[in-house]
Amino acid sequence: MRPTIFKNDKILHHLPRVVSWLSGQNPFAITVEIDATNICNHKCPGCCGFAVPNYNSLEISEMKNIIYEVKMLGGKAIIFTGGGEPLCNPDTVEAIRYADLCGLDVGLITNGGLLGKVNRYEILKSCKWVRISLDGGTHDVHETTHGSSDFDTIVFNIKELVRLKKENKYKCVIGTAYLTGIGTNSKDKIMDFIDLSISLGVDYAQLRPFLSYGKNDLHDFIPLDLNEFYEKSNDVTKIVASDNKYNSFGMKRSYDICYGHQFATTICANGDMTVCCHTRGIESMTIGSVKIDSLYDIWNSDKRKEVARSIELDKCPVYCRCDTFNKILWDIKSDRDHVNFL
Repeated sequence: MRPTIFKNDKILHHLPRVVSWLSGQNPFAITVEIDATNICNHKCPGCCGFAVPNYNSLEISEMKNIIYEVKMLGGKAIIFTGGGEPLCNPDTVEAIRYADLCGLDVGLITNGGLLGKVNRYEILKSCKWVRISLDGGTHDVHETTHGSSDFDTIVFNIKELVRLKKENKYKCVIGTAYLTGIGTNSKDKIMDFIDLSISLGVDYAQLRPFLSYGKNDLHDFIPLDLNEFYEKSNDVTKIVASDNKYNSFGMKRSYDICYGHQFATTICANGDMTVCCHTRGIESMTIGSVKIDSLYDIWNSDKRKEVARSIELDKCPVYCRCDTFNKILWDIKSDRDHVNFL
Protein backbone atom coordinates (compact mmCIF):
# COMPACT_ATOMS: atom_id res chain seq x y z
CA MET A 1 0.00 0.00 0.00
CA ARG A 2 1.33 3.44 -0.94
CA PRO A 3 1.83 6.00 1.84
CA THR A 4 -1.28 8.13 2.33
CA ILE A 5 0.86 11.28 2.49
CA PHE A 6 0.78 11.27 -1.31
CA LYS A 7 -2.97 10.94 -1.73
CA ASN A 8 -4.30 13.56 -4.12
CA ASP A 9 -7.57 14.26 -2.29
CA LYS A 10 -6.21 15.54 1.03
CA ILE A 11 -8.04 18.85 0.55
CA LEU A 12 -11.24 16.94 1.37
CA HIS A 13 -9.96 16.45 4.92
CA HIS A 14 -10.46 20.19 5.39
CA LEU A 15 -14.10 20.46 4.37
CA PRO A 16 -15.04 23.15 6.94
CA ARG A 17 -12.41 25.42 5.43
CA VAL A 18 -13.52 24.58 1.90
CA VAL A 19 -17.14 25.34 2.86
CA SER A 20 -16.01 28.65 4.38
CA TRP A 21 -14.29 29.55 1.12
CA LEU A 22 -17.31 28.47 -0.94
CA SER A 23 -19.52 30.76 1.14
CA GLY A 24 -17.39 33.76 0.20
CA GLN A 25 -15.22 33.98 3.29
CA ASN A 26 -11.44 34.22 3.27
CA PRO A 27 -10.04 31.35 5.37
CA PHE A 28 -6.30 31.31 5.95
CA ALA A 29 -4.03 28.79 4.19
CA ILE A 30 -3.76 25.23 5.51
CA THR A 31 -0.09 24.87 4.59
CA VAL A 32 2.59 27.56 4.65
CA GLU A 33 6.03 27.09 3.15
CA ILE A 34 8.85 29.06 4.77
CA ASP A 35 12.14 29.71 3.02
CA ALA A 36 14.48 30.07 5.99
CA THR A 37 17.27 31.20 3.66
CA ASN A 38 18.26 31.61 0.03
CA ILE A 39 21.80 30.47 0.81
CA CYS A 40 22.64 26.97 -0.38
CA ASN A 41 25.60 24.61 -0.17
CA HIS A 42 24.72 23.02 -3.53
CA LYS A 43 24.56 24.37 -7.08
CA CYS A 44 21.70 22.49 -8.70
CA PRO A 45 21.44 23.62 -12.34
CA GLY A 46 17.64 23.50 -12.36
CA CYS A 47 17.00 25.03 -8.94
CA CYS A 48 14.04 27.38 -8.49
CA GLY A 49 16.40 29.42 -6.34
CA PHE A 50 17.76 30.98 -9.52
CA ALA A 51 14.61 33.11 -9.44
CA VAL A 52 15.73 34.56 -6.11
CA PRO A 53 19.51 35.01 -6.49
CA ASN A 54 19.96 37.06 -3.31
CA TYR A 55 21.36 35.74 -0.04
CA ASN A 56 18.60 36.71 2.35
CA SER A 57 17.83 34.72 5.49
CA LEU A 58 15.03 35.07 8.00
CA GLU A 59 16.04 35.77 11.58
CA ILE A 60 14.75 33.51 14.33
CA SER A 61 12.53 36.28 15.71
CA GLU A 62 10.97 36.72 12.27
CA MET A 63 10.37 32.99 11.84
CA LYS A 64 8.83 32.73 15.29
CA ASN A 65 6.52 35.66 14.55
CA ILE A 66 5.45 34.02 11.30
CA ILE A 67 4.88 30.67 12.99
CA TYR A 68 2.84 32.23 15.80
CA GLU A 69 0.66 34.12 13.33
CA VAL A 70 0.14 31.01 11.21
CA LYS A 71 -1.11 29.19 14.29
CA MET A 72 -3.36 32.07 15.39
CA LEU A 73 -4.87 32.35 11.91
CA GLY A 74 -5.74 28.67 11.80
CA GLY A 75 -2.91 27.30 9.67
CA LYS A 76 -2.25 23.61 10.11
CA ALA A 77 1.25 22.91 8.80
CA ILE A 78 4.57 24.51 7.96
CA ILE A 79 7.15 23.21 5.50
CA PHE A 80 10.71 24.47 5.87
CA THR A 81 12.13 24.47 2.36
CA GLY A 82 13.79 26.79 -0.18
CA GLY A 83 14.73 29.05 -1.71
CA GLY A 84 18.12 27.78 -0.54
CA GLU A 85 19.00 24.92 1.78
CA PRO A 86 17.00 25.52 4.99
CA LEU A 87 19.75 24.09 7.20
CA CYS A 88 22.15 26.77 5.94
CA ASN A 89 20.24 29.03 8.32
CA PRO A 90 21.58 28.16 11.80
CA ASP A 91 18.21 29.08 13.34
CA THR A 92 16.07 26.69 11.28
CA VAL A 93 16.12 23.83 13.78
CA GLU A 94 15.03 26.16 16.57
CA ALA A 95 12.21 27.41 14.33
CA ILE A 96 11.20 23.81 13.61
CA ARG A 97 11.06 23.10 17.34
CA TYR A 98 9.01 26.23 17.97
CA ALA A 99 6.50 25.34 15.25
CA ASP A 100 6.05 21.92 16.80
CA LEU A 101 5.56 23.45 20.26
CA CYS A 102 2.89 25.71 18.75
CA GLY A 103 0.97 22.60 17.71
CA LEU A 104 1.64 22.84 13.99
CA ASP A 105 2.59 19.90 11.82
CA VAL A 106 6.12 20.39 10.49
CA GLY A 107 7.91 19.11 7.39
CA LEU A 108 11.50 19.63 6.26
CA ILE A 109 12.85 19.44 2.72
CA THR A 110 16.65 19.33 2.67
CA ASN A 111 19.47 18.26 0.37
CA GLY A 112 20.89 16.31 3.31
CA GLY A 113 24.41 17.69 3.19
CA LEU A 114 24.18 19.43 6.57
CA LEU A 115 22.14 16.87 8.51
CA GLY A 116 25.29 15.75 10.33
CA LYS A 117 25.94 19.27 11.64
CA VAL A 118 22.59 20.03 13.26
CA ASN A 119 20.50 18.63 16.09
CA ARG A 120 19.01 15.61 14.35
CA TYR A 121 17.20 14.52 17.50
CA GLU A 122 15.23 17.77 17.51
CA ILE A 123 14.40 17.40 13.83
CA LEU A 124 13.16 13.83 14.33
CA LYS A 125 11.16 14.77 17.41
CA SER A 126 9.55 17.85 15.88
CA CYS A 127 8.95 16.93 12.24
CA LYS A 128 6.16 14.79 10.88
CA TRP A 129 8.39 14.10 7.91
CA VAL A 130 11.80 14.85 6.42
CA ARG A 131 12.41 14.54 2.69
CA ILE A 132 15.96 14.45 1.37
CA SER A 133 16.33 15.64 -2.23
CA LEU A 134 18.89 12.98 -3.15
CA ASP A 135 18.35 13.06 -6.94
CA GLY A 136 20.85 10.31 -7.63
CA GLY A 137 21.80 6.79 -6.70
CA THR A 138 25.46 7.21 -7.54
CA HIS A 139 28.11 9.85 -6.96
CA ASP A 140 28.26 10.79 -10.66
CA VAL A 141 24.53 11.34 -11.09
CA HIS A 142 24.27 13.32 -7.86
CA GLU A 143 27.17 15.54 -8.87
CA THR A 144 25.38 16.27 -12.15
CA THR A 145 22.04 17.11 -10.53
CA HIS A 146 23.36 18.98 -7.48
CA GLY A 147 26.70 20.40 -8.59
CA SER A 148 28.28 19.10 -5.39
CA SER A 149 30.69 16.40 -4.32
CA ASP A 150 29.23 15.49 -0.92
CA PHE A 151 27.21 12.46 -2.05
CA ASP A 152 28.97 10.10 0.37
CA THR A 153 28.35 12.49 3.25
CA ILE A 154 24.66 12.74 2.39
CA VAL A 155 24.29 8.95 2.18
CA PHE A 156 25.95 8.64 5.60
CA ASN A 157 23.69 11.37 7.03
CA ILE A 158 20.56 9.60 5.80
CA LYS A 159 21.75 6.32 7.24
CA GLU A 160 22.37 7.98 10.60
CA LEU A 161 18.99 9.72 10.54
CA VAL A 162 17.26 6.38 9.96
CA ARG A 163 19.30 4.77 12.74
CA LEU A 164 18.44 7.50 15.24
CA LYS A 165 14.78 7.26 14.31
CA LYS A 166 14.70 3.52 14.95
CA GLU A 167 16.73 3.64 18.16
CA ASN A 168 14.58 6.37 19.68
CA LYS A 169 11.30 5.17 18.16
CA TYR A 170 10.54 8.51 16.58
CA LYS A 171 7.52 8.62 14.29
CA CYS A 172 9.02 11.04 11.77
CA VAL A 173 8.65 9.73 8.22
CA ILE A 174 11.96 9.82 6.32
CA GLY A 175 11.95 9.85 2.54
CA THR A 176 14.24 10.41 -0.42
CA ALA A 177 13.32 12.10 -3.68
CA TYR A 178 14.58 11.85 -7.25
CA LEU A 179 13.80 14.22 -10.11
CA THR A 180 13.32 12.47 -13.44
CA GLY A 181 14.10 14.31 -16.65
CA ILE A 182 16.68 14.53 -19.41
CA GLY A 183 19.87 12.94 -18.14
CA THR A 184 18.21 11.23 -15.17
CA ASN A 185 15.38 9.33 -16.79
CA SER A 186 17.11 6.05 -17.63
CA LYS A 187 15.82 2.96 -15.90
CA ASP A 188 19.30 2.08 -14.60
CA LYS A 189 19.79 5.47 -12.93
CA ILE A 190 16.36 5.36 -11.33
CA MET A 191 16.95 1.81 -10.12
CA ASP A 192 20.27 2.89 -8.60
CA PHE A 193 18.41 5.53 -6.61
CA ILE A 194 15.70 3.10 -5.54
CA ASP A 195 18.18 0.39 -4.54
CA LEU A 196 20.21 2.89 -2.52
CA SER A 197 17.09 4.21 -0.78
CA ILE A 198 16.03 0.67 0.10
CA SER A 199 19.49 -0.14 1.47
CA LEU A 200 19.29 2.97 3.67
CA GLY A 201 15.97 1.86 5.10
CA VAL A 202 14.02 5.07 4.44
CA ASP A 203 10.24 4.98 4.62
CA TYR A 204 9.76 5.92 1.00
CA ALA A 205 11.62 6.80 -2.20
CA GLN A 206 9.75 9.25 -4.40
CA LEU A 207 10.03 9.89 -8.13
CA ARG A 208 9.14 13.41 -9.21
CA PRO A 209 9.19 14.94 -12.71
CA PHE A 210 11.62 17.77 -13.31
CA LEU A 211 10.11 20.92 -14.73
CA SER A 212 12.66 23.16 -16.37
CA TYR A 213 13.44 26.58 -14.94
CA GLY A 214 11.30 28.25 -17.58
CA LYS A 215 8.23 26.61 -15.96
CA ASN A 216 6.23 26.59 -19.19
CA ASP A 217 8.88 24.71 -21.13
CA LEU A 218 8.22 21.02 -20.52
CA HIS A 219 10.93 19.61 -22.75
CA ASP A 220 12.49 18.04 -19.65
CA PHE A 221 9.26 16.32 -18.64
CA ILE A 222 9.44 12.68 -19.65
CA PRO A 223 6.65 10.18 -18.91
CA LEU A 224 7.56 6.89 -17.28
CA ASP A 225 6.08 3.45 -16.81
CA LEU A 226 6.02 3.56 -13.03
CA ASN A 227 4.80 0.03 -12.34
CA GLU A 228 8.23 -1.58 -12.64
CA PHE A 229 9.51 0.80 -9.98
CA TYR A 230 6.54 0.28 -7.67
CA GLU A 231 7.30 -3.43 -7.67
CA LYS A 232 10.50 -2.71 -5.76
CA SER A 233 8.51 -1.66 -2.67
CA ASN A 234 8.94 -3.74 0.44
CA ASP A 235 7.67 -3.70 4.03
CA VAL A 236 10.15 -0.97 5.01
CA THR A 237 10.56 1.23 1.94
CA LYS A 238 7.67 2.16 -0.36
CA ILE A 239 8.38 3.36 -3.88
CA VAL A 240 6.06 6.24 -4.71
CA ALA A 241 5.66 8.85 -7.42
CA SER A 242 3.72 11.98 -8.25
CA ASP A 243 1.21 9.90 -10.18
CA ASN A 244 -1.05 12.79 -11.03
CA LYS A 245 1.81 14.51 -12.86
CA TYR A 246 3.07 11.48 -14.75
CA ASN A 247 -0.43 10.29 -15.63
CA SER A 248 -1.53 13.74 -16.79
CA PHE A 249 1.37 14.21 -19.19
CA GLY A 250 0.17 15.93 -22.35
CA MET A 251 -3.29 16.68 -20.95
CA LYS A 252 -4.78 20.16 -20.63
CA ARG A 253 -5.98 21.59 -17.35
CA SER A 254 -9.53 20.71 -16.40
CA TYR A 255 -10.04 24.07 -14.68
CA ASP A 256 -9.86 27.70 -15.75
CA ILE A 257 -9.16 29.46 -12.45
CA CYS A 258 -6.59 28.84 -9.73
CA TYR A 259 -8.39 28.34 -6.43
CA GLY A 260 -5.53 26.47 -4.79
CA HIS A 261 -3.72 29.64 -3.69
CA GLN A 262 -6.39 29.95 -0.98
CA PHE A 263 -5.08 26.88 0.80
CA ALA A 264 -1.28 26.97 0.44
CA THR A 265 1.16 29.86 0.35
CA THR A 266 4.88 30.66 0.59
CA ILE A 267 6.97 33.13 2.57
CA CYS A 268 10.37 33.83 1.04
CA ALA A 269 13.67 34.42 2.81
CA ASN A 270 13.48 38.17 2.19
CA GLY A 271 10.10 38.33 3.89
CA ASP A 272 8.03 38.50 0.71
CA MET A 273 4.81 36.50 0.81
CA THR A 274 4.00 35.11 -2.60
CA VAL A 275 0.88 33.59 -4.05
CA CYS A 276 2.34 30.07 -4.28
CA CYS A 277 5.60 28.12 -4.18
CA HIS A 278 6.12 28.49 -7.94
CA THR A 279 6.10 32.29 -7.87
CA ARG A 280 9.16 32.99 -5.74
CA GLY A 281 10.96 36.08 -6.98
CA ILE A 282 8.15 37.16 -9.31
CA GLU A 283 7.26 40.68 -8.23
CA SER A 284 3.80 40.66 -9.79
CA MET A 285 2.90 37.59 -7.73
CA THR A 286 4.08 39.02 -4.40
CA ILE A 287 1.16 39.75 -2.08
CA GLY A 288 3.03 41.53 0.72
CA SER A 289 5.98 41.48 3.08
CA VAL A 290 5.96 40.01 6.59
CA LYS A 291 8.69 42.52 7.45
CA ILE A 292 6.15 45.30 6.98
CA ASP A 293 2.68 43.90 7.65
CA SER A 294 1.11 41.10 9.68
CA LEU A 295 0.01 37.88 8.01
CA TYR A 296 -3.57 38.81 8.82
CA ASP A 297 -3.28 42.15 7.02
CA ILE A 298 -1.53 40.60 4.01
CA TRP A 299 -4.04 37.79 3.72
CA ASN A 300 -7.01 40.17 3.83
CA SER A 301 -5.45 42.90 1.71
CA ASP A 302 -6.67 44.31 -1.58
CA LYS A 303 -3.21 43.53 -2.98
CA ARG A 304 -3.72 39.80 -2.45
CA LYS A 305 -7.12 39.96 -4.13
CA GLU A 306 -5.61 41.79 -7.09
CA VAL A 307 -2.78 39.27 -7.45
CA ALA A 308 -5.20 36.34 -7.19
CA ARG A 309 -7.34 37.81 -9.97
CA SER A 310 -4.28 38.36 -12.14
CA ILE A 311 -3.06 34.73 -12.12
CA GLU A 312 -2.66 33.55 -15.71
CA LEU A 313 -2.70 29.76 -15.80
CA ASP A 314 -0.92 29.61 -19.14
CA LYS A 315 2.12 31.12 -17.41
CA CYS A 316 2.05 28.59 -14.57
CA PRO A 317 3.74 25.17 -14.61
CA VAL A 318 1.16 22.70 -15.90
CA TYR A 319 1.65 20.19 -13.09
CA CYS A 320 1.89 22.69 -10.27
CA ARG A 321 1.69 22.21 -6.51
CA CYS A 322 -1.99 23.24 -6.48
CA ASP A 323 -3.04 21.22 -9.52
CA THR A 324 -4.58 18.25 -7.73
CA PHE A 325 -6.76 20.22 -5.37
CA ASN A 326 -7.50 22.82 -8.05
CA LYS A 327 -9.25 20.03 -9.96
CA ILE A 328 -11.30 19.10 -6.91
CA LEU A 329 -12.11 22.70 -5.98
CA TRP A 330 -13.14 23.50 -9.57
CA ASP A 331 -15.56 20.57 -9.59
CA ILE A 332 -16.98 21.51 -6.20
CA LYS A 333 -17.51 25.15 -7.16
CA SER A 334 -18.94 24.45 -10.61
CA ASP A 335 -22.72 24.45 -11.02
CA ARG A 336 -24.43 21.06 -11.10
CA ASP A 337 -27.96 20.05 -12.06
CA HIS A 338 -30.06 17.73 -9.88
CA VAL A 339 -27.53 17.73 -7.04
CA ASN A 340 -29.82 15.72 -4.75
CA PHE A 341 -29.76 12.73 -7.12
CA LEU A 342 -26.57 10.88 -6.20
